[in-house]
Amino acid sequence: KMASNEDVWLPISLIRFGAANNHLILISGSEFKVYSFDENRFLQIETDNKHKDFIRSAALNDKGSLLVTASDDKTLKLWETTTWSCTATRTCPKKVSVISWINDQEMIFATKFGHSFILSSLRFTEAELPPILGHCSTITDLSVVGNGTAVITSDRDEKIRVSRLPEAYDILSFCLGHTSFVTGVMPIGTEHIVTGSGDNTLRGWNWKTGKSFGEPLSFSGIITPIAVTSQQNKSLVAVHVSGENSLYFVEVDPSNSLKLGTVVSLEFEPFSAAFDKKGYLWLAGNSTAEKVGVTALALTGSQWAEIKDVVLPIVKEAGVKGSPKESANIVTTMSWSDFKPEFVCKKTKKN
Repeated sequence: KMASNEDVWLPISLIRFGAANNHLILISGSEFKVYSFDENRFLQIETDNKHKDFIRSAALNDKGSLLVTASDDKTLKLWETTTWSCTATRTCPKKVSVISWINDQEMIFATKFGHSFILSSLRFTEAELPPILGHCSTITDLSVVGNGTAVITSDRDEKIRVSRLPEAYDILSFCLGHTSFVTGVMPIGTEHIVTGSGDNTLRGWNWKTGKSFGEPLSFSGIITPIAVTSQQNKSLVAVHVSGENSLYFVEVDPSNSLKLGTVVSLEFEPFSAAFDKKGYLWLAGNSTAEKVGVTALALTGSQWAEIKDVVLPIVKEAGVKGSPKESANIVTTMSWSDFKPEFVCKKTKKN
């Protein structure tokens, strides 16, 4: 416990974009808000069944019809994205560290104790689930690849494992080379991934063979790949370096290389990112009383840069920039006072 009673401003820890309904989902602490670009407003979300502790992971299915959230209160919640109501709650014996969808009905989640489980949205509250795979330490990330035929799991002991689905006892490969815990796994195309680690390196792999490609890129701190998109027949990975108010873009050519590209300076440290259907990259991170940690980046020529000519409507009075020009008409519809109550700038006391 800390002796200070200073207020702490909660960051936006996760950001997701639902392409099916053009929704931006902003998660902070135990709550989330949903902004509809089509309706130019925040949507009403059911609050009777909200989480009671921090949301650690969230994922939308491919159709965008369901959102699943995992919290430190040891619950999973299923949300229907048409009405944004909670349709089911599942209590887990251990805290869930990460969750992802296999298909539009099935999901896979991992606990802090290294076990992974498959869960159906149609049987969300069934009493008991057998683990399908296990690590000897906490699973830090997982990613479903091969059109749902395999899952890649990483852990705090620098291991990356590729397992067949649903028979996860059948291990397809290991991707070994990191010397510290793995922070994130980002799929690239159909058979490649990039991974970040506490050893401050970004590495590329062919997950089918377990072989690495290109020379690892070294950074000044712990790195996490947080988003990926395609650009001129190459993949572009957005990388967060712990403790830095900046975002690094890495060009990935699975045939031979990882190459550092644009570095964008920001007013906050970005924790999460999501591309919208127009190609803008939305970032979320630390917030203060004056600024909320949300902005957007746009590609101009070959360079990514923060959009500064339009104020993001949901944080208008905070002065944070970042809305695309096409959305300029919504600037007057939302203000900081609309965004502030009970969300990002909700204060918590240090104990």
